[in-house]
Amino acid sequence: MSATTKAVKFMLPPVILPPETPPSQLEPCKAAEPFDRDDADFVLRSSDHIDFHVHRVILIMASSVFETMLALPQPAEDAKIEKPLVDVTEDSETLDVLLRVCYPTSAPELQDVLLLRKVLEAATKYDIPAVLTMVKKAMVQPELLDSDPLRIFVIACRFGMEPEAQAAANKIALRNFVMGTVQFCPELDDIPAGAYYRLLQLQLSKSNRLKPALLKHPAADVSASEPFCEPANRQVAPPRAPLGSVGHPFDMSDADLILRSSDGIDFRVSRAVITLASPAFLGRTLASCDEDAENKGVPVHVMAEDSVVVDALLRSCYPTGYQAITDLDLLLDVLTAARKYEIQRTKQLIQSIFPTMVEKDPLRMYFAAARCGWAREARLCAVALLRMHGVTSVYTRYIPEMEQTPNGIYLRLLTFADACSKAASKNHELCVWLHPKCPKRLCAPILAPDSVCQTRYPSVVFSGLTPSWLTTTFASLNTALKEKPSRAILVNTTVARAVVSVVANDCPPCTSQGKSAGEQDSFVMGGRKCSAGDNVLWAYALLDCYAQRVEEALAKVHLQVVSSAKGP
Repeated sequence: MSATTKAVKFMLPPVILPPETPPSQLEPCKAAEPFDRDDADFVLRSSDHIDFHVHRVILIMASSVFETMLALPQPAEDAKIEKPLVDVTEDSETLDVLLRVCYPTSAPELQDVLLLRKVLEAATKYDIPAVLTMVKKAMVQPELLDSDPLRIFVIACRFGMEPEAQAAANKIALRNFVMGTVQFCPELDDIPAGAYYRLLQLQLSKSNRLKPALLKHPAADVSASEPFCEPANRQVAPPRAPLGSVGHPFDMSDADLILRSSDGIDFRVSRAVITLASPAFLGRTLASCDEDAENKGVPVHVMAEDSVVVDALLRSCYPTGYQAITDLDLLLDVLTAARKYEIQRTKQLIQSIFPTMVEKDPLRMYFAAARCGWAREARLCAVALLRMHGVTSVYTRYIPEMEQTPNGIYLRLLTFADACSKAASKNHELCVWLHPKCPKRLCAPILAPDSVCQTRYPSVVFSGLTPSWLTTTFASLNTALKEKPSRAILVNTTVARAVVSVVANDCPPCTSQGKSAGEQDSFVMGGRKCSAGDNVLWAYALLDCYAQRVEEALAKVHLQVVSSAKGP
């Protein structure tokens, strides 16, 4: 190119890619053999639009669901009529494995846990015993079990496969996989908290962590033979005594709906009031009502709740005055019913009195609050639980509500407890000299303001690096804070009083025996000697600063609360 020639730049038009075609608009394709045969008489179309040409006789023998479906009258065969086609929700990968097990071909190998779960869900949906048997065998094969025992455990618990759950649990416990696994196995959120609790107890029984504490907590069940999918001895609350009679306004003769409790007590109510409280509840109620000849044709709906719960639930809906519930069991049962029937007013009333009930049983109250998605109340319960019962109780205590609670709620409580334990027991900087109770050390010589007393009772202390004479005492404080992360540990407890006692009984250097009178006088020129009272004030200032730092650290610990699905 000559020096006078100018380079010309060409601007190409931007490339516009066509929008991705939705699966519903894709052109169907035939599946691979043997699901492409012309002699097939039925077509299953997968969610990603792959057509599987199958034979009715094979599907009927393999699946009771397909047997029922294909038992319906079919049109007369005609070469001009296309094969019957059914769209299914499974993708082609899942459907291919499912059908190959049913067909007289070589059985496919399942080496992917996610595919295994999809195949298992489909086999359960269509009731295909041969596939269920194949999946169960695959779940305990060493290759799959060793590669992802946590997800195998989740799948086994979700589908009630106890032998497979046991095999995965033993593998998990031996590898110490239980704690801290929520990040890389989010599926753990999906199983009941009770199943995870039993897995946790198995690991604790095989490790040194918390073993001494476990011996002090007989409620902890660490039996390796305990079933994981379902507790061997599920605790059932004894039935309540039914109401003796139904009071106003549930005895009105002009009621247009009767709600009958599980113990046979009739509540005569107004549809208008029930509609205002919960339109969804009224809709479900009327759909399942029976006409009652004894009550002049008034519809009757039988409820699953007992009369005490129904009475409390309805009174929260009626404008007749609501009496706050003080019994914990009744409160939680009414809250469960309010969630089930979507009665917002009842939930709001219970939420308003929640803080007054927390200390009755903070663990049960935490599960209830978390299931409702009440973040403030859930944190209040978790903090009270750690303050009153400690971290060990979070790991070891079992409550029946765990069987109906998603494990994500329990996992986040365990994570919160661990984070609080670390936050409270970390190395805190304690600026004692800023505390109003901190005494002024007036024993320093005029030319040496940093006296030996000032060194022994420093103005700044690090909780993890205390003066050597306080190391043992602070180690006890640290241990107590790990177990019960709360500022309350540093206020009027045995370990806090031990710190005050040790400091109060310590002899300040400026008054120590063995110094000559001249030496002692040199310490107090222009000042005074330190006293036991000074030491006590310094100890209280130290503990108060420590308590403030612990409280600040705990306030920064986040408790994640995600509301579970509707229902009990």
